[in-house]
Amino acid sequence: MIIWGWKTTRKTIGHYKEELICKHCNNQSRWVLIKITSWFTLFFIPIIPYSIKKILICPICEHGIEVNGRNKEEIMQNVELY
Repeated sequence: MIIWGWKTTRKTIGHYKEELICKHCNNQSRWVLIKITSWFTLFFIPIIPYSIKKILICPICEHGIEVNGRNKEEIMQNVELY
């Protein structure tokens, strides 16, 4: 019997240099840049990543903005990486 499935990992990459106002919860704070990776697993061991996303999120309500081709340069220039 082969056991396979999916697993998602979340890693903090850095913080935005300035405080931003969240349009969802209206709080002002320094947002966090995270990387979310979805993995194909075999016997509960992550084997192959099949989806990788970077998202700038509000630390209070976790509503966020996906970092993509249109806004990538602007966001990455204003993030303090760890």
